[in-house]
Amino acid sequence: MVVSQNQVQLVRHGEVCFSVHRLPWQTAECLLGPADELIGYMRRSFGQPIPQPDVMSKKKLDLPVEIVLNLDFTAELEREEFEIHVDPQRVLLRGRTEAAVFHAVYWFLEEALGVRWLWPGASGEVVPKHQDLCFKCGTWRKKPDYAWRNIGLGGSMYAASDRDTMLHGVLGLPLEYLQECDRWCRRNRFGGLKIADGHRWSEIAPAERFGQSDPDLYALIDGKRDNVPMDGKHYNQPCLSNPKVINRMADYACSRFDAQGDLDGFSIALNDGGGQCQCDNCLELDRQFGAEDIQTIEHVDKVTDEAGDANSDQKSVTDRVIWQANQVAKKVAERFSNRKILMILYSFFRRPPVSQKLGEDVIGQYCVMGHSFWNEEARDTELARIKEMSKSVPSFAVYEYYSNGAWPEMHRLFPRLVEQSVRDYYKAGVRYYSTQPTMGFATNGLNLFLLGRCLWDTTTSYDSVLEDYCRSGFGPAKVSMQRFFEAFSDRWKQTVSGTELPQSPVAVSGTPWLPSTHLYTGEFLAQRRSDLAEASRLAAGDQEVLGRIEFMEIGLTYTEKYCHASKLTLDCLEKADSFDDQGLPIAASIRSEARKAAKLAFGAWGDYWQFVRGQMGRYIFGELWVHYRPGPFGERDALLRRLGEIANGSAN
Repeated sequence: MVVSQNQVQLVRHGEVCFSVHRLPWQTAECLLGPADELIGYMRRSFGQPIPQPDVMSKKKLDLPVEIVLNLDFTAELEREEFEIHVDPQRVLLRGRTEAAVFHAVYWFLEEALGVRWLWPGASGEVVPKHQDLCFKCGTWRKKPDYAWRNIGLGGSMYAASDRDTMLHGVLGLPLEYLQECDRWCRRNRFGGLKIADGHRWSEIAPAERFGQSDPDLYALIDGKRDNVPMDGKHYNQPCLSNPKVINRMADYACSRFDAQGDLDGFSIALNDGGGQCQCDNCLELDRQFGAEDIQTIEHVDKVTDEAGDANSDQKSVTDRVIWQANQVAKKVAERFSNRKILMILYSFFRRPPVSQKLGEDVIGQYCVMGHSFWNEEARDTELARIKEMSKSVPSFAVYEYYSNGAWPEMHRLFPRLVEQSVRDYYKAGVRYYSTQPTMGFATNGLNLFLLGRCLWDTTTSYDSVLEDYCRSGFGPAKVSMQRFFEAFSDRWKQTVSGTELPQSPVAVSGTPWLPSTHLYTGEFLAQRRSDLAEASRLAAGDQEVLGRIEFMEIGLTYTEKYCHASKLTLDCLEKADSFDDQGLPIAASIRSEARKAAKLAFGAWGDYWQFVRGQMGRYIFGELWVHYRPGPFGERDALLRRLGEIANGSAN
């Protein structure tokens, strides 16, 4: 192997030519994490121990190259910015924070060794073996475009502790399973600021604690305080004009900053759902701000059902919410001048304000569904609103619904929308980004793999990432896997983000899964199964690649089973003549052929749930979302019970 003067040789004829050093010695323990990652993957790639100096023995290592990890607190580098300098004798990976050094390590492992982390767990790791390896000389400085790049792995449970309570405490998933996903995020460029985000009012002032003693903390609805405890996430909204609410929020945020020294920001966001305060003081705020007649969001661009119908009497309260957040931030700044408050721009406070503007110490997080952007009306409306909102929100964030209860973990690939929306948000001034995602890496992991790269560098091309993803992960089966992923991506585009699908003749309440009956036909799914079979033939003998294809096969099986059960359920409903006030088929209206259909559907859901239980804790689907709602969304659904009753002849 010929080594040019513009290269450093790392491995020659199977022998490493370097040693790894951590500097400065006095703070070397701060580099144990990054060093372990670097040394561990090099050991796997080169098949031998990696030399490190032993300061105690003072034995000199007679090797021509040094790889140096340097935690330089005085470096003129930004918080996550790193510098890598390579010459024939030295590779220097430098940052002024541990996070920056981690970024440098992962960049070097990717660029020099070809390591990839396609999804969490062993099968998602790509670690090429090297007998000879050189790397180009040069100097690189890298930093992220977005200051906050967050995957909120818990979905509706926002804090890490809440996530662990739901996924670990309730669903029984091992903590190591969740921690491995966190490591995947770090390795794939996610991170940045540490912010406790999400709906937090019920944490700040739980109605169970304050509902009776301080009812005026809560919204006045139709002349009555909404102080009866709900579910810890919905309603029980605050009375935003009440100084006690402002003080409570500020004091609680400060207590969190006191307790968690590394916390950069804390959310004071309102609860989910509606129920905004109607007291005279809150309505007077709306009048003062010129916002008393501003309607809430139109139907076309509302984020969730909580935003209400197009004809709702609920007015926009964005100005009121912004004013209140600024009051809280001023009080917090008296004690913590370098921390940020976060508020959500959502539901009834998602329309741009009339006169109020957020201070720079408040992150305004706009909730948006970028996966809907193949629908040009939705895209143009949202981007126009984001540009308008940016005029009043200097610290601008988005909250993206990468997973949503209406599409529980089926394949829904929209990578070209990921690339373009991240770029469009950035141009509009957005610098903070968080998602409502999933751990469904066997179905929609390509979205997240691409997202990490786009948030770090907004010029990232999806086409280049797809090529790298399939080449690195699937080798000889690259073309077949590209066809597999592109087919799902194209289908989402063809259906205009799922909006142009045949309408069902039945409308049963609580059944937003019905679009899945038309999104993927049996023929389409059979073609995708054929793509994977071809990929397996091409990768025959390569056990690592075959393992990755098998991972994708399990994800496809999940989508197949979900679509199959949905189609059978729709078939049964279409054979019913009448429905009760809950939208459930009335047994007396069920003809004999419908009873057979009910039996088939009930059996298909049983098969689906047996599959789900067998695949828990494997990153196939997001466990929280498949259990988030009951029935076809979970096992307690009234429709599922009715299907069973009809199938067994026990319904009235």
